Amino acid sequence: MKPLRALMPFARRAPQRREDHARCELCGAPVAERHAHVIALERHELQCACTACAVLFRDAHAGNGRYRTVPARVIAARNFLPGDADWARVEIPVQLAFVVRREGWIAFYPSPAGTVEAPLSEAAAEALSSLVPLSAKVEPGVEALLIHRPRGGANARCHLVPIDACYELVALVRRHWRGFDGGDEARAAIETFIARLDRAAEVEKP
Repeated sequence: MKPLRALMPFARRAPQRREDHARCELCGAPVAERHAHVIALERHELQCACTACAVLFRDAHAGNGRYRTVPARVIAARNFLPGDADWARVEIPVQLAFVVRREGWIAFYPSPAGTVEAPLSEAAAEALSSLVPLSAKVEPGVEALLIHRPRGGANARCHLVPIDACYELVALVRRHWRGFDGGDEARAAIETFIARLDRAAEVEKP
């Protein structure tokens, strides 16, 4: 495992003032406080985008495939209740993670020191596909499966989310984590974040 350097610029930028995000990072046009993002795919770097650039880079072939607009959809996995034995096959040893598909599946673990990454083994990737059919819908590089599975699996939740939502979660964990296990403040912030996803999500179709 190693620190994910690609996420660190966002983690540092997250608390910045509104005026720091006042312009599109691609063309320099003004952007609103709430705006789209694109991913610079080679660097895995999130960038603020105006409406015109966001529309342009929805096409996977635009800009020689160097950029992709981050989709806005959120989908909640149906019946996500894996038992301990089944979940052990996925090889995700923590309660909170997001999983991104690039050449293969990579798990990212938010922590107070940043984010740790660990590629899933072939067996773990197969187990993920079997346990979470929603994984087949994840767009490589720009979406992720965000998994919150408290000890014992009670109230486990899994969402397909835009990658910028995961970056937001990274910043949230860094801001609120206290002590060894995160503390009540971090747990409450994570629960609030997941509940917001629940409200925004459409439910996976059978």
